[in-house]
Amino acid sequence: MPPSTLHYDLTGRVPGWMRRRVTGAGFDYASEVYLGEGYVADAVVIGSLQHRFWLEVTLSDLAEFRSLGDIDRVVAPEKLVMVFETKVSRQDFMCTFNGSKEGNRRNPVGNLHYLIRPQTLKCEDHLPEWWGILEQSRKGLRQIRQAKYTVIDDGQLWHAGFRVLLAQHRNPRCVTCLNQFEET
Repeated sequence: MPPSTLHYDLTGRVPGWMRRRVTGAGFDYASEVYLGEGYVADAVVIGSLQHRFWLEVTLSDLAEFRSLGDIDRVVAPEKLVMVFETKVSRQDFMCTFNGSKEGNRRNPVGNLHYLIRPQTLKCEDHLPEWWGILEQSRKGLRQIRQAKYTVIDDGQLWHAGFRVLLAQHRNPRCVTCLNQFEET
């Protein structure tokens, strides 16, 4: 069954939510991004967070970063991979997060993960603790729970970045990109 209008609407709010949080370098965004075996994320963003938002993400985990010897990422983070999943029903949520199917979102594939939901969907009971929660709010999104930063293998991050760029090129509005792919 195809996603509902509400699903598309909530996923479409990600770029607006991110615009206020990334540095002036901007960000790359794509929806319906294949990230691995059975894992198609509703949206993925690659960007650097503004310092004030980055501190919100990492300050509580500072001791853990120091123990890992990864303090450089805390002070001056490079581009982060942020994964977004939109769920509009309890059944869809449970199938994705509690199911046994491949790509069930129990293993991180990016640095930050967010669940986007309508106000009526309550799901904290089965959501992994490192997932943040964004909730529908008028015409935007409101953060209910901050995502916890996850250290991911660089190869996996490069893969996610490549998939975002590839998904952007599938965008029919980008005629130049589509022509370049057809010619090669």
